[in-house]
Amino acid sequence: MIVHQLLGSKYPKVYPWMSGEKRGHKIPKGGSKNFGERYIPCDDLIVVAQHQDEELWEVVQCFYEFIAMDKQAPWYENVRFKLIAPEDLPDISSFKRTGRSTVIVFDDLAGEPLATQLKIVPFFRSGRHEGISSIYIAQRFYEIHQNIRGNFKYISLHRGCGTLDSIKRILKDMYDDYEPLAKKVYEVIKKHFVVIDIRRPSDDPLSIRFRWDKPLKDWQNN
Repeated sequence: MIVHQLLGSKYPKVYPWMSGEKRGHKIPKGGSKNFGERYIPCDDLIVVAQHQDEELWEVVQCFYEFIAMDKQAPWYENVRFKLIAPEDLPDISSFKRTGRSTVIVFDDLAGEPLATQLKIVPFFRSGRHEGISSIYIAQRFYEIHQNIRGNFKYISLHRGCGTLDSIKRILKDMYDDYEPLAKKVYEVIKKHFVVIDIRRPSDDPLSIRFRWDKPLKDWQNN
């Protein structure tokens, strides 16, 4: 799902040229608006992953390199992509605000040593001061180090993210009526992803939503 957000609607629009399928074809007029958008915009994307040969990240890398290749192309964006191992993650102090926005994705690192987790914590605690937005991907929410998850602004739940009981546990500290909410979330994630917006008060309809912007209360099991 995160990969889909990083590629956005732009990837399928530029893919025919990226793959060579439309090599030599006339590029439609109308500028960049004809080529979609990335749903998580950033100037620099850094992925921290133990398994760097995963095809999904190869796709993202090829896409970012392609749209940054030709300044004359209507899909051009001045973006950079970097894939690094956890042990190569620099200290947050090495990141200086440059006017470029950075997204760092920590991919499935919950099983990494404590030293790695402690190195990640500052990115969630104070990364925004350096123009950094951080995303942590994990199979189970409570596998994530408490000082990392304690600084989350959003929690995104997907099919296979856990049992009904584990969803109740996540919601219990945020909502008084967590049990019926958990049951609904458990049903919704069979078809859609659910976002918990921790910044919003619990009585805000958008504090729990599906597909980014649909209030959970509006979901109907068709």
